[in-house]
Amino acid sequence: MFNNFESNLNYELLANMCFIVHIFVIFFMVGGILISKKNYPKVHIFHRAFGSSVFVGQLLLGFYCPLTALENYLRFRNNPEKILYEPFITRILREEFGVSVPTLIITILTVIIGIICVTSLRTYIVQKNSQCVEEVNN
Repeated sequence: MFNNFESNLNYELLANMCFIVHIFVIFFMVGGILISKKNYPKVHIFHRAFGSSVFVGQLLLGFYCPLTALENYLRFRNNPEKILYEPFITRILREEFGVSVPTLIITILTVIIGIICVTSLRTYIVQKNSQCVEEVNN
């Protein structure tokens, strides 16, 4: 039963879907830094929490994005001869815009965004905790 299921999987389609999700995630991560905490507090907090979890995931994978790992695995399953090792953003900039950006630059920018998300989320949690303590004491 499962062997037939696996043979019917279209790994290229799944990899392309992962690619599209990855683009949305990157736009959200980069653009989300500009989200106003006053105007969109829930989106702001979701961005920080999501960014923090992505950052931790990348730390666990040695700064290798989980979505990049998934897309590369799916592309490998589709065509074992075509193996991708470069980061997603580096590949997109090179293939779509003809710009060659060192992987170190992308890693540094990822760390900066991750630190912004983690510290902002930590600040939010500390503030909420302080508000709860004040409400209990009053």
